[in-house]
Amino acid sequence: MKKVLIKKMFRDLRINAVQFFAIFIMCHLAMLLLGAFDADNSGRLYSADRYYRKTNFADLFLTSEGFSKEDIQDIRQIEGVKDAERRASVIGRVTNISDRKIELNFLESDNICRLYTEKGDPYTQGMSGIWIDRHFAEKQGISIGDTLTISCREASFSEMVRGFVDNSEHTNFIIDDTYLDTEYGEYCYAFLDSSEYPFNDIAFDKILVDAANVDAQVNLDDRDREELKKVKLSILDTISKSSMSIIMKYEQSGYESQMSDCNFNNMMIMIFPPLFTMLAALSTVTTMSRLTAKQRTVIGTLKALGFSKKTVIFHYVSYSVFLSAIGCITGAALGHFVLGSWLFEDFIEYYSVPDSVLRMSYKVPLVAAMIIVLAVIANYLSCRKLLVQNAAVILMPEAPKAAGAGSIEKLKIWNKLSFATRWNLRDININKLRSLMGIFGVVICSSILMGAFGIQESIGYQDTWLYGDLKPAAYTITVSPDYGYSWAYDIAREYNGQLVMQTDAEITGRDDSRLFTLTVVDEGNLLRFHNTKGNYITLPDYGAMISEKAADTLGISVGDMVSFRLPGEKKEYSVNIAKIHKTPEAQGIVISRKYYESLHGEFDPKIIYTNMTPPGTLAVELKEVSGVNSREKYVAALKRNNASTAELVYVIVIIGIIIGFVAMYNTGVLSFSEKVRDVATLKVLGFPTNKIRWILQQQNLFITGVGTLIGIGVGLVLIRILMNSLDPSGDFLVDLSATPYLLAILFSFVVSVAVNGIISTKVKSINMVEALQGVK
Repeated sequence: MKKVLIKKMFRDLRINAVQFFAIFIMCHLAMLLLGAFDADNSGRLYSADRYYRKTNFADLFLTSEGFSKEDIQDIRQIEGVKDAERRASVIGRVTNISDRKIELNFLESDNICRLYTEKGDPYTQGMSGIWIDRHFAEKQGISIGDTLTISCREASFSEMVRGFVDNSEHTNFIIDDTYLDTEYGEYCYAFLDSSEYPFNDIAFDKILVDAANVDAQVNLDDRDREELKKVKLSILDTISKSSMSIIMKYEQSGYESQMSDCNFNNMMIMIFPPLFTMLAALSTVTTMSRLTAKQRTVIGTLKALGFSKKTVIFHYVSYSVFLSAIGCITGAALGHFVLGSWLFEDFIEYYSVPDSVLRMSYKVPLVAAMIIVLAVIANYLSCRKLLVQNAAVILMPEAPKAAGAGSIEKLKIWNKLSFATRWNLRDININKLRSLMGIFGVVICSSILMGAFGIQESIGYQDTWLYGDLKPAAYTITVSPDYGYSWAYDIAREYNGQLVMQTDAEITGRDDSRLFTLTVVDEGNLLRFHNTKGNYITLPDYGAMISEKAADTLGISVGDMVSFRLPGEKKEYSVNIAKIHKTPEAQGIVISRKYYESLHGEFDPKIIYTNMTPPGTLAVELKEVSGVNSREKYVAALKRNNASTAELVYVIVIIGIIIGFVAMYNTGVLSFSEKVRDVATLKVLGFPTNKIRWILQQQNLFITGVGTLIGIGVGLVLIRILMNSLDPSGDFLVDLSATPYLLAILFSFVVSVAVNGIISTKVKSINMVEALQGVK
């Protein structure tokens, strides 16, 4: 008996392949995206957490011009501090390998941010030699035992390579402003014992702190963050240094960037799989309702032959179990191993986290189970009304639905409407669920397309916005941190440049304080500003501007007073917020040099914007200059960074088109099957085939129009949500042209018209005798 029902199920699946395929593909796509983003997200979190735990990633990073033995001893005695260690870092050059830049770190011990040795001898305190970045060693062809000749300030010395290492403090390391992206292998970081320091008096400029009450690495909760803030304040009260800066682990650039990527993945998981799951449930309801309605006689016969009510119900519920299970399994597998691996490649390429692997979290099997259960519930509810009836009642053919268009028929305008319009309004009112499903399918399709095209335009416009509108300078000259204002002033005067100072600052708002950027701008027109609508605004002479993202984080509005403190300074500066601006970088406060100096701040610019062309050898000829970069180089670097996001947008566009096609085709087929009697009647009454097809197309265009209008609104919300989660230190100007709107509308209507055109060809092949059979 069971074998008969199994054969029947597969026969029904084959006969109604299009409708059942819609259920399968929605479950498949839901799990495809969930599996992909979960694999990428879980892999990132697992790999980073394992790496940070193995290397004991620091909880706080202190920098200053120099820390004494007394300083490190005082810090170790602070309540909440488990351990602390000093490091000294200087920038030099590897002169026997193409004069490459190298960051040298001299260790007293290696208990915090421990070296992760990939090859060679592990570092132990007192050992001679040098441990270098594995990327540099691989790209430059360096082997264990090779000798590197290093020039550092006025000293030159040689060290034997003892090992290749990774370091958790350098997960996305950029050595200085000369480089605009993580160009692994082009420069190097390295570690040596403090006894190898090439100068007489070693200057320890870093202290790494391990907090006693913070064990978490990548999943810091509010308690962990509060504990880190508490330790930070204790250190500030204990150590008094004018140049000291303290960064908590979640503010460290590599850590923050990784967590931001994970937040974006979580946002994608929260948005798309639930939408596809809802669409799968609606497809299940409409498909199974139609199937059971068509098989009234079959169901009645099964019951008459002795099949129990439970057996019949289980048989029809098994359709959705089988389809959703297959869809979830194939989608999760394809998402994890194919799309997830593709997404994960970006993580491996951009971050230096050794032994990174894909992972699957509990979310995948849990959501798969929820989708199957939801499909079962939707299936059962759609079939229950018929399946619970007695065989004698079921064997009676269902009477045609009789209903009007609703209250609209009572309006005077009703009689002025065309026959086609009145016919379609009545059909929509009779089949509300089917119509709602059609609208919902179009909403998802158009919102995904709107979101994808909008994000693509916003990202594509970022280089024009940043390096055309806000920074029109042809070149940016960076002054070495070892040289002060007079050197920067001389260079700026020679190249007719504009001086800008940028530094970290702890900004305190109403209820919170965060590390942002303080930008102090001298007179000139090579650094400009936009308001939140993308219009130019001027920097006030007295008063500050705050970026929109920083203002939202701190709860700041125009007219509020905020305070900020520079690294190592106990003095707090209070400023009035006069304007809010929008910027793709350097979130924080902007003030004029005149205003900053009136607050008794020392203007120390390290950035010079100029439209004059400096010689390509300027950074080599002048030791005061650390780098010279052209606008074209900045634009190329920005496009490289945005390339993976742009590729992801194309994937989302393809998925949106697939969803739209499948949802509209499934709804169209169901709609046509329910209209066969009506269409046959129209043919008998003399309506030509093309006229009937146009009547059907009118309803389709109406549903598509309503769904597209709603979808565009949803897409705009989607754009803002996803753009805000892309980059914590950046922002995007969502000021869309007509192109994303037109493309979303065009694609939605093209898919809709094409689908309806395919379905309406069935008008010619209707068996009118069979279709017009009524209730006997």
